[in-house]
Amino acid sequence: MKNNILNFNAIVNPLENKAITKIILFLIFVSEAFILYLVLFEKFIFLLLGILLVGLALVVLKPIWGLYLSTAAAYSGIASSVLQGLFLPLILFTTFAWILNFLSSKDEQLVSAPQNKLLILWGAIMLFSSLYAVDIEMSMNSLYGFAKYLFFYFLIINLINSWNSIRQFIWIATATGFLMILYGIYTYLFSDSVGQNFRLISFVEDPNSLAIKLVPLVAFSYILIKTEHRLILKILSFLFLISMATAILFTLSRGGLLALFTVLFLIGLKEGQNRKNFVIILGVIMLAILIVPWDLFLPRIKSISKLTSDVSIIQRLKILKGGVAMFFDHPLFGVGVGNFLTHSKIYTNTLIHRVAHNSYLEVAAETGILGITFFLALLFMTLKKLRTCWKYLESINSKYYYYPLGIMIGLIGFMVHALFLSEQYNVSLFIVFALSAIISNIILSSRR
Repeated sequence: MKNNILNFNAIVNPLENKAITKIILFLIFVSEAFILYLVLFEKFIFLLLGILLVGLALVVLKPIWGLYLSTAAAYSGIASSVLQGLFLPLILFTTFAWILNFLSSKDEQLVSAPQNKLLILWGAIMLFSSLYAVDIEMSMNSLYGFAKYLFFYFLIINLINSWNSIRQFIWIATATGFLMILYGIYTYLFSDSVGQNFRLISFVEDPNSLAIKLVPLVAFSYILIKTEHRLILKILSFLFLISMATAILFTLSRGGLLALFTVLFLIGLKEGQNRKNFVIILGVIMLAILIVPWDLFLPRIKSISKLTSDVSIIQRLKILKGGVAMFFDHPLFGVGVGNFLTHSKIYTNTLIHRVAHNSYLEVAAETGILGITFFLALLFMTLKKLRTCWKYLESINSKYYYYPLGIMIGLIGFMVHALFLSEQYNVSLFIVFALSAIISNIILSSRR
């Protein structure tokens, strides 16, 4: 049987290649020259450029640092609010650095996983469906979003190769997500004009998008609580979980509330057998009940029952009905990736163009039966692999079983929330795909 990973834990020294060494030394030399110029002439812009170039040199030395920076950019909100998007440049430069390392090593091999094939096939169907698109620009935007996160996925599975690096990755994701929440809370409490009807926002994230980004991070925080040994780290992880769950509540997202309830229910189901943990979970629930802004949230919950009078629900029902009609009119290849919005006004009988507010329906309507088949296959295969890894690690009494368990819970929460949002090209989803592939390969490698 051919190994999925060859020399998985090999340590590669990129300085063995003379060309790479020259590039690194040149970047460091130029950056130091800028810093020296700053000292002599006190120009702030040159300090920033110098620090940037030093950072880029370090990424070339160790591409995983670029991956961590990209993760921080994705979850902190900086990716959307600084320099027209910092995430993609970081991904591209990290990919460049990884390729240099890959070419300089005789032992480095590409990591294979079943998710790779399904992602590539899904992307191919999306690309083919764009041939039927009326709005080519919208198709290109969707393909751009998919390609960006596909690059990120391949970087993750090729740069993270141990339990410790998974731990570091999860810490960076949750910590930067926590910082994003702090900014949102600051805006919520001290801004003169809090938008979206007093709903929590952060940077350019709208309340619903913020909620779905935080749902997997609640499960990631649970992983850290269960796997960290130092008390201070456990307390910090618990703070992350409480903060993210509270932030989801304050977004007043109905889909977010259902997804959060799903995640906490699954965690409670796992931990409820332990009396001490049950008391802690009960305390968390009581705390949530006390801090929930019921005067703002109850009207949102009650509106769910007003199927014939709530404007938002009426519009969403029209969109769902129109999306189904769109799919049956174009069952094979859909209306073209990214083109649900273009056709929605006709199919939904609404005054403006709208997205599906349902990831599964939007994928089906835009890419047809093949697109939705590959998308669902990817989701359920990932769930199956995570469950298999969880059960195996639990059977050998490994503490690492909380990793696949927590990631699986986060994915389930995301899938629930995706019933109410068009978030099929969300960074959290591709991260879950990547982590499931890594964990599966680590276990496979260790068993051989």
